[in-house]
Amino acid sequence: MKNEHVDTDLGQYHAAKALLALAQAEDRAAAAAASPGERARHAAACWMALQEMWRLLFGLPAKETLH
Repeated sequence: MKNEHVDTDLGQYHAAKALLALAQAEDRAAAAAASPGERARHAAACWMALQEMWRLLFGLPAKETLH
């Protein structure tokens, strides 16, 4: 018998882990960026990936954002 709750939790964990990797890549790209605009774009993408990761892990509704 398959435990769907465990499968969902595991799927959320893997999605959150992938989003963390994306956020880390964006953070590295922001640090290496030559222009302030490019740094800001990568920093914003990093923050958006972290928000989505936290939403998945803590079950926040999609419309809520963290500040």
